[in-house]
Amino acid sequence: MIKMRFGFVVIVFSMFGTSFFLFGFVVYFGFCFRFVVGLISGCLVYLFGMGVEEIVRRILAVRGDLGREDVLRLAEEKRRLAGGYLSLEQALRVVASELGVDLGFSGVGSVVALRDLVPNLGDVSVAGRVLLVMPVRVFRRQDGRLGKVGRLLLSDGTGTATVVLWDERAELIERGEVAEGAIVRVVHGYT
Repeated sequence: MIKMRFGFVVIVFSMFGTSFFLFGFVVYFGFCFRFVVGLISGCLVYLFGMGVEEIVRRILAVRGDLGREDVLRLAEEKRRLAGGYLSLEQALRVVASELGVDLGFSGVGSVVALRDLVPNLGDVSVAGRVLLVMPVRVFRRQDGRLGKVGRLLLSDGTGTATVVLWDERAELIERGEVAEGAIVRVVHGYT
């Protein structure tokens, strides 16, 4: 069963004291790995928060000589060696890398580094990992209705960006469906 959820997202890039805005309508498809596709004024936004089950499935697809228990045992060993500082998902990513399993993007256009964003760019693609998930705030709109807003801090290693999630999208944060470590990709965006 595929669950679809809708919402509105505003992406704010803060570079050199200047803010850049991307905004639009977002559709969420609830697969085993969380996958968000949105239309941002003709632009696509992808939020990948690949879950434990999807990573295990991908490892097993490439390494048929291993069983599920073997993969989880390897991940637990990585967690133990890291002194408990790795989540199970992070440990599985390390295991996948060591086993030669590619969990990365399948490339849709070239990605611009966040540090290279300047005003008035059109048809630009950026990607970043969620560094911080800020708590959802409930507020009252001027028309009296309640609204929700949540923020994600992203980084691509060259700069940072804040993604602002409104209403139903903010509920993704409340439900824990968007978490630290998830990857956000904006394709055909503008600043």
